[in-house]
Amino acid sequence: MKLDPLPQIRRIAYVYLRAVHVLRSKRISDHWKEKVLPAYAVSILRGSIVLFFIIVVVMFPFLLAVVGTRTFTHMNFYSFITSFWGVLLSVIFGLIYSSVRVRHVRK
Repeated sequence: MKLDPLPQIRRIAYVYLRAVHVLRSKRISDHWKEKVLPAYAVSILRGSIVLFFIIVVVMFPFLLAVVGTRTFTHMNFYSFITSFWGVLLSVIFGLIYSSVRVRHVRK
């Protein structure tokens, strides 16, 4: 349950730097550049798509909380989260998340 975007960003940056190195190098022929640059582009595209989905998965619970509080309580998010029921719900979700994370880390 660890959605860390930093390794993905590092992979994308590494591939980007390799592509720039290939482009700037006078020792690498144009034929080789034509062969390797599409592969680098596909790698960067895949990494960007994975990074996008990591960000969506991380942001989804927050979006769900904001939309859910307006839909079910007819209150704005700040008013709900500072109320008794909002604090109670936050504690319950925190306990559930921590128990799931502990079980996942042990395996």
